[in-house]
Amino acid sequence: SRSIVIPQPVGPTATFTPWNFPIYLLAKKVAAALAAGCTVISKPPEETPASTGALGRALSDAGIPAGVFQLVHGVPDTERLWGPLRHELDRRDAVTLTLPGFGTDPPPDWCATKEEYAAWLRTELEHIGEPVDLVAHDWGAILAQRVASTHPNLVRTLAVGSGPLDRDYEWHAMAQLWQTPDAGEQLMEALSSTSLEDRAAGFMAGGSPTELARIQAGQLDDRMARCILALYRSAVTVGAEWQGAVEAMPHRPAVVFHGADDPYVDVGVAQRLATRLDAQLVIYPECSHWWPWAHATETAQALTELWR
Repeated sequence: SRSIVIPQPVGPTATFTPWNFPIYLLAKKVAAALAAGCTVISKPPEETPASTGALGRALSDAGIPAGVFQLVHGVPDTERLWGPLRHELDRRDAVTLTLPGFGTDPPPDWCATKEEYAAWLRTELEHIGEPVDLVAHDWGAILAQRVASTHPNLVRTLAVGSGPLDRDYEWHAMAQLWQTPDAGEQLMEALSSTSLEDRAAGFMAGGSPTELARIQAGQLDDRMARCILALYRSAVTVGAEWQGAVEAMPHRPAVVFHGADDPYVDVGVAQRLATRLDAQLVIYPECSHWWPWAHATETAQALTELWR
């Protein structure tokens, strides 16, 4: 008899490696997954986190597409993301909103679905009492587009980026793991068990600026992890569900921001969104996902022009 091995991609794979032989053991797992056509997410060992980063850079230098190999990162942003941008703005009426569960306790019986978060944002804007200049990043950008399309009277101008509300977008490998029962919980548990230093190193390897990565490392807790998993699992088909309303909403002054090297949202998503909104498109070269922090000065200038 003989055995036949057929390489067949099965989706995102997660790798966990010990501290000894960190490059060799990780390379064995990564090579097999990539050869089969799977994306890979790796949790570095706490004792040798730099080895995983070095392998990731080597794969990038070899031409592996962005996002095919990712280091463990989370979505632990809170209102602190906006600190540098607020410092650059002349306006003193800016209000930063904190998503329930992201640095704050969620309401009782909170299920953390995209619908609940959109309803929460709508209510917050209604409390302001007049149309607002809405600026949003990542998931905030998805929710901002939803509220602007379903309640256009609440939003005067719209500035968004890195939030893929797009029916042609395929969720990045980390998001797909979060959307998978058990696998998402295991990944969050592994991430939360690492030291703050190693967690920050993982965020930096994923493109987060150094100071922001340290903040993110300290913000991630079980409460936030639960909300991340629930939110992503409610949003598997968010583009198909919500894009139509965005296309049909009334025109308003808008700008779309994007980092050219964003490993989680490709530039085509930003380009399509700018066309959809008839908006100005601002793409920052050599910038990863966190443009509000990395390009606060330029973003403040673009926003000032938008609000005139």
